[in-house]
Amino acid sequence: MLKVVVVGSSGHAGVVIDAMLRSSAVQIAGLLDDFLPPGTCRHDYPVLGPVDQIAELAQTHSYSACAVAVGDNWRRRELSLRISALMPDMELMRVLHPASCVARSARLGAGVFVAAGAVVGPNSNIGAGCLVNTGATVDHDCRLDAFSSVAPGVHLGGYVHLEEMSAIGIGAVVSHGVAVGRHTVVGAGAVVVSDIPGEVVAYGVPARTIRSRKPDEPYL
Repeated sequence: MLKVVVVGSSGHAGVVIDAMLRSSAVQIAGLLDDFLPPGTCRHDYPVLGPVDQIAELAQTHSYSACAVAVGDNWRRRELSLRISALMPDMELMRVLHPASCVARSARLGAGVFVAAGAVVGPNSNIGAGCLVNTGATVDHDCRLDAFSSVAPGVHLGGYVHLEEMSAIGIGAVVSHGVAVGRHTVVGAGAVVVSDIPGEVVAYGVPARTIRSRKPDEPYL
């Protein structure tokens, strides 16, 4: 049985833990969190220590894989890079809820999370560290670049391209063939019918660019 450590302790971590326990023969050793003291219990598991101690704690708790369960794209990327630098052999685990539907021809990178009720269509390419959240649909031939995300209830038409670390807010719709630039955030309920540039916030029906944003600017 694979022994895994979960990085993060937020509500999103709880969603990932539930999917892991339902879909995989795994044993969860505990959580890593930079902000909570060791011994704190979250989602029925103890915080073992901060992320920078991942290698030392692996010797004590014998885990060989991790799930980076952090919703913010920038933070998830930074943590994934830190972990790979500290433990190059550490597996960044894909987590697929058993109630998700992923086409056989879809390609999923390391560290991808696909939640309950989500659909990933044929020939779609889901890059490393991407999130496809609860009830979201990614239609055929979509491309989600590394560490991009779609929130619950998002619908992407076919041939949509989300560039690196873009985030599509809850309930938004992106029309067939549209591209969303890197580090862009599309607001909840938006309807995207034409390309959106990088490093902006866009929302509305139809969606339009509202302002620029910094790549590391919080949005959750």
